[in-house]
Amino acid sequence: RVLPLRQELFQAPFANLGRTVNYPAEAVAVVDDILAGHHPQLVLFGLDPWWLNPVWRHAPDFRSHDEVGGALSPGAIMAPLRWLADGRIDLTVFTGRLLDSGSAERDGVALLGIQALMTERGYRDDGSLARGLMLHGVGLAADFGFADTQVRIRSGQAQFQFGDAVDVERLGQLAEAIGRLQDAGIAVVTYVPPVAPTVLTAIADEGRKFAFIDATRAAFSSLGTSHLDAWDATVLGGNDCEFVDGFHHGET
Repeated sequence: RVLPLRQELFQAPFANLGRTVNYPAEAVAVVDDILAGHHPQLVLFGLDPWWLNPVWRHAPDFRSHDEVGGALSPGAIMAPLRWLADGRIDLTVFTGRLLDSGSAERDGVALLGIQALMTERGYRDDGSLARGLMLHGVGLAADFGFADTQVRIRSGQAQFQFGDAVDVERLGQLAEAIGRLQDAGIAVVTYVPPVAPTVLTAIADEGRKFAFIDATRAAFSSLGTSHLDAWDATVLGGNDCEFVDGFHHGET
């Protein structure tokens, strides 16, 4: 939910590390990796309330950190042919990539890879995510009318699993990650990214099923950082139209 932040918004050099932290213990590992090679002046740290919901069990073993790459497997070599057969790419793009090793561009940004060429969606060189043609009305958004997010809320699925407590151990891990940055002389600003106002209402309608959210937001504000709680998008003047789905804000 931090991925729309871009280099263009800052005068100093900027890198977006979105998706490197999905769990508080993972934050400690990422901070260690940062400090091993660089000491930034400032870290803007986006915090999601479900991180401290004891029911939330997302990738606690961090297998996504394993190194990938190296020699291409037979499956990887055949993947473009499967995409062509499935209609995920068209013949023009397929043959164009075979005949031209250069990259296409949009607004001066290089488009690398099949998905970027087809949909203009992908990661930019600063680590931010470009959502591409979806923002230009080419096809419906995946969460049209926030219907999918509201199903998750009513049934307690994915990020919106029901919970009424704060996981104290995870809060401690988050404090440890932030403390290591501060001990290294790095300023830390924490913030809670917003959800769409319609989604905020849907959560409130479920009553105490999501008690962990307010408890977690209170815990975040006690971490000893400069902190902005923008869970309610109206704090920033936001509205439903600024969201690409129920809990990911868009470019505005």
